[in-house]
This record gives sequence, C-alpha cells and structure tokens, in this order.
Amino acid sequence: MNWLVHLAVAPADAEHRVGQVLADVLHPRDRAGLGAGVQRGVASHIAIDRFTDRHAAVARSRARVRAPWRRYAGILVDVLYGHLLVRRWDTHLAEPFERFGDAIYAEFLSVSPALPADAAAFTRRFAEERWLEAYRDEACCAGSRAGSSVASAARCRWPRRCRCCSPTPMHSSRSSTSSSRRCSARPPRTDAQPVRHAGRATS
Repeated sequence: MNWLVHLAVAPADAEHRVGQVLADVLHPRDRAGLGAGVQRGVASHIAIDRFTDRHAAVARSRARVRAPWRRYAGILVDVLYGHLLVRRWDTHLAEPFERFGDAIYAEFLSVSPALPADAAAFTRRFAEERWLEAYRDEACCAGSRAGSSVASAARCRWPRRCRCCSPTPMHSSRSSTSSSRRCSARPPRTDAQPVRHAGRATS
C-alpha cells in the first residue's frame, strides 16, 4: 500500500499515476475497462512490487514486525516506507510535498470521469480526502486507514461488499444485504508496538 512511493517514482503523467494506485484496489478482471495510460501505470506498479518484494532490505524490514502483527508485515512496512519518504522528502524530490500532493489530487479528479464507476469513485475519494497527507502522521499510519483498515481489507473474504473494508461504495444496491457483513479478518487489537525501527518502537 505504498502509494506515495509509487507516485513519487512514476512519470509525470496523470493516467499513469492513477494506474499506480488502482493496481492495489482493483481486481485484475476489473482492469479491462481502464485506458491504455492507466493500464501502463498498473503494469509499472506490479513490476515495482515484484522487484521490491525480493529485495533484501525489504525482507529485513518485514522481519522486524513482531507478533501479532506479523501477518500484516508487508502492508505495515509499505506504509512505514511512505512515512519515511515524507520525513526525508527534500532529500529525494525537488518539488515540495504539498505541491506534489496538490498536483496528484488534481490529476486524479481530471482522470476519474473516464474511469469505470468503482475506480472513479475511489480516485475521487482519494483526491477529495487528500489521502497522501496520512503518510505524514505516524499515528495515522499505524492506527487508522493505513494500519488497521487497510490490513483488514487485504485479508477480507468479501472486500467489495464489506462495510469495514471497502474503500469505496463497491457494491450495488442489489447487494445491500451483503454489505452489512462485517469482516472476520480484522487485525488484532493490541497495545503492542508492531514495528521496531532505528532503535525504538514505531507504531
């Protein structure tokens, strides 16, 4: 779920950037209706993930995640890397973080009308709620969207219909009964700090 890093390394192309994010939220069968530029962004996201998932540094980071959070190690490390990028933003990118975020939100809103309904709803919400801002806040990364709800969505057996997991109104009115289901894969409730980084516990 390291959308910030994916967007930071993507070319300055609106459709490509949208694809970098939609790769994580759309099932492969739902990508057929995406435009060519968005499809290229999806393919780039997948290639980046394949490279990083095999990288020794990423493996070491995941190994630092302790029980009972170990099953969510990949998601937690992704979000932590995004947070660390924000903290060192000026070292890696010349464009200020705020201006970068504003450009991303404007691009998402401009591309959303050409997307299928589910993807359009997601990109609008991403922009309107300014989701990249969450990477600034350690507590937000660990506790809200990027911590518990994202981990829950990754493990949910019906993420398109579960109220606690679905990031957008993915279900239709015909599935309103199913939408009342609650996820059985919620992350464990614990006061333990899941990740140890730089000699201290980081939640």
